[in-house]
Amino acid sequence: MRVAILGKRDGWHVRSLQRSLGCRGIDASCLSATRFLSRCGGAPPLESGGVDLAALDVLFVRSVPGGSLEQVIYRIDALHRLESLGVRVVNTAAVIERTVDKLFTLATLEGAGLPVPATVACERFDQAMEAFAELGGDVVVKPLFGSEGRGMLRVDDPELADRVFSALEQQRYVFYLQEYLPHGNCDYRVFLMGGEVLGAMRRCGTGWRTNVAQGGRVAPVEMDRELERLALEAAAVVEADYLGVDILRTDDGRTMLLELNGIPGWRGFLKATGIDAGEVLIHRVFGRRQPAVLCTPGR
Repeated sequence: MRVAILGKRDGWHVRSLQRSLGCRGIDASCLSATRFLSRCGGAPPLESGGVDLAALDVLFVRSVPGGSLEQVIYRIDALHRLESLGVRVVNTAAVIERTVDKLFTLATLEGAGLPVPATVACERFDQAMEAFAELGGDVVVKPLFGSEGRGMLRVDDPELADRVFSALEQQRYVFYLQEYLPHGNCDYRVFLMGGEVLGAMRRCGTGWRTNVAQGGRVAPVEMDRELERLALEAAAVVEADYLGVDILRTDDGRTMLLELNGIPGWRGFLKATGIDAGEVLIHRVFGRRQPAVLCTPGR
C-alpha cells in the first residue's frame, strides 16, 4: 500500500496520521504541494520531492498552502489530475474547492435552504462602507480564504471601518463582511466522518473568537436533534470523507451555520471528546484491520 500525506512535515496532524498508518505497517511520507512538478508527454505525470504521485494508492491532504491565484489553481488542479489517474485523494479536490472559499460555501449552504448569517462580499471601499451600515454597524471582517480564526477582525465603529476598509482596498482584498451575532463567546464544532456524526465539542473564548488556535477552550457536548440535523444536511452538500461543521447559537435563540472545513483539525476535538478522528479516518479508508501494535492518540 503506497500512501503519502500532503502537509507540513513537522505538523501535529501529519505525525498523528503517520502513527496510525504505522500501526498498520504503512509508511507514509510527507510531501509538499509547493513542490508539485507536472508533465504532459513525459513520466511521471506528477511528482513532489522526487516521489511519483501517480504511483500512490492514497494521498491524504492536510494542507494546501496559499499563494498567488495561479499557484492555488495549479495545486488544486494537480489534485484533480491525481484523482483522474486513479489515486484516492482525501478529501477530494472538489471538497476542498467547496469549502476553502467562505463565500462560495455560505452561498451553497443558503442555496440548500440552510440558515446562515447575513453576509456581504464586495471589492470596492464604498460598497464595503454601505454593507457595514446594512449589517447594523457591527460586523466580523474575515479573509475569503483562511482558517483557525486568522485575520478575523470585529468592526463596530464607522471610523475603524473607514481605516480597515481603506487598508484592505489598497491591498486589493475582497471585502467579506458578516453580521456580528452575540453568542456568549461560544460555538460548536461538529465532526463528521462518511456522512455520520462522529461527535461534537463546544468552543468558548475569552472574547468573541472561539477558535482553538486562538486560545479557545473546548468541552464535549451532547448532540441535540437540531445540531445533528444541521451538521448532516451541511455535510450532504459537499460529500466529504470527513468534515468539520461550525455552528453558532445566538443569544436570541437562533442557530446558524458559520463555515465548513474540508481539512479539519482534530487536536482540540481529541482533547474534548477522547476520540482520535485521524485514527477513525484511517479505519474508514483502509478497513478495520488489527494493528500490529497498540495505536494511541498523539499528544
